[in-house]
Amino acid sequence: MVVYMAAIFYVASLSEPPLPPGISDKPSHSLAYLGLAITIARAFAGGLPARVGRRAAVASVLLTIAYGITDEFHQSFVPGRSAELYDLYADAIGAIIGTAACWAWGIISRSPDPSTVRQAHGRPEVSRGTTRSGSSRAESRDEQRRGASRHGL
Repeated sequence: MVVYMAAIFYVASLSEPPLPPGISDKPSHSLAYLGLAITIARAFAGGLPARVGRRAAVASVLLTIAYGITDEFHQSFVPGRSAELYDLYADAIGAIIGTAACWAWGIISRSPDPSTVRQAHGRPEVSRGTTRSGSSRAESRDEQRRGASRHGL
């Protein structure tokens, strides 16, 4: 995360950032801050494969936008560069999209808890919960069947 921030700082300190001719810098701002937001969101979530929760998402967007504010302030001191509100808007759009992508990926890629998966008819089947004792319903059924067969039922 710090290395990514340092890269943004470095590019922002250049009088002429490396952009193709005739291309606005707004897409570059959005793309750079999209990547920063993903990096920050993953850090707040505790890396992969942890899901990005609501708190981590909000914190990621806020921290990324805050860094965008400091970046624009920094650019105001660079010859040939200026602080622009539209650049900050582009940074915020990238932050929101990057964080939303991390949050959505956590929902889409969420796999079932291995402790609740059992084999049924040759394929995995997800158990629907646990009993009051904390064992799965499948385990309780198996115990009941074993008990019934021991007692001749």
